[in-house]
Amino acid sequence: MSGAEVIGIISGIIAIVDATAKVYNAANDALGLPEAFRDIVTRLPLVRKTLQTVSRNLNNTNPDEEYCKAIKPVLERCENRAT
Repeated sequence: MSGAEVIGIISGIIAIVDATAKVYNAANDALGLPEAFRDIVTRLPLVRKTLQTVSRNLNNTNPDEEYCKAIKPVLERCENRAT
C-alpha cells in the first residue's frame, strides 16, 4: 500500500461527501427528510476538512508502508459508511 493509494481512497470519500451535501441541499426543503440525515450533514464539513488535511499531509511527506497499512482500514470503513 502506498501513499498514492491512500490518497485515492481519501479522494473517493471526499467525492461521496460532496455529493451527499449536494443531495441534502437539493432536498433540504423536502418534507419527511429524516432527522438522522440532517444530523449527519452537519458533520460533513468537518469530515471533508479532516480528509483534505490528511491528503495534503500525505502529499507533502513520504509516508512509510506501515503508516499506509494502518490508515487503510480506517479509511475503508469511512468510505463504506459514506457510501
